[in-house]
Amino acid sequence: MLSKAQKNLLHGLRSGIRLVPLLLFLIWPLTAGSDIFYTSQQIQDYCNEPPGSSRNNFCAGYIAGVADMLQDQPGTICLPPEIGVRELKNTFRQYTEARPDLHNFGAHNVIFFAIRQSFPCPPGQESTVDD
Repeated sequence: MLSKAQKNLLHGLRSGIRLVPLLLFLIWPLTAGSDIFYTSQQIQDYCNEPPGSSRNNFCAGYIAGVADMLQDQPGTICLPPEIGVRELKNTFRQYTEARPDLHNFGAHNVIFFAIRQSFPCPPGQESTVDD
């Protein structure tokens, strides 16, 4: 049985993990000599690593972070409740396989386009985020 302090710490760690992609986006302009932090090809390569590997997990977290940020922008995307990270990864992979011309573009932009194309909001619906 976990104490209340342990539960609070665990909750804080889980929340912090979700912030990692956002923090990466915030420090992106600070990367010396680089126009982008990760290309879509790099993230695609990470997604193709064996399931459970650190790179595959990074891919999942990166894509989930972009999706989380998109859901905070009204009208950008509307994810059905049953959509999980696995489906978002597959959406990104299919999109980049069909669009090799985007491999050198910023991963966050390509993920944005892949998710927005696959999960647009219907007219009149702003997002699936509960306030």
